[in-house]
Amino acid sequence: MKRHGWRGVILGALWGAVIGTSLEARAGHYELASIEWADPATLATLASAGIETTEDLWKATTTAKGIERLSRKTRIEQPRLREWHRFCDLLFIDGVGPRVARVLTESGVRDRRELARQDPEALTRLIEETNRRIGVLGKLPDVDSVRIWIEQAQRLVGPPGTRRPR
Repeated sequence: MKRHGWRGVILGALWGAVIGTSLEARAGHYELASIEWADPATLATLASAGIETTEDLWKATTTAKGIERLSRKTRIEQPRLREWHRFCDLLFIDGVGPRVARVLTESGVRDRRELARQDPEALTRLIEETNRRIGVLGKLPDVDSVRIWIEQAQRLVGPPGTRRPR
């Protein structure tokens, strides 16, 4: 995690209060240990490779070469690293934390490119159904929140048929 001076912490806390998120829970920046999809041994292996946050993992697995390199270094299978990369990709959407990303993933929405193609009402229903099955979220997102996530994803990936850098 980045270190912030006292001014950054205060401004982050104030901004977090305004937009309803905390400084440490902003999009794309979570400690891997706080996410419940890896065992302690895997977390230690990733940490020894310099991967301690979802952002670190996302950056290290952005290219096929990066995935291959991290797989060699950690002995974690490449398909698993690709799956984790896509999960971390969802975390760049404001309002989507690890639990929401898990529900989205379980719903078949595995990255922000797939999120950008969703219908807000249909995805809201799918999130509710998936959460009923896996029971991860306490409070479910409303259709307006889901619409905002989709709009953010669309801005990040560009119009259908185009490729924008992540």
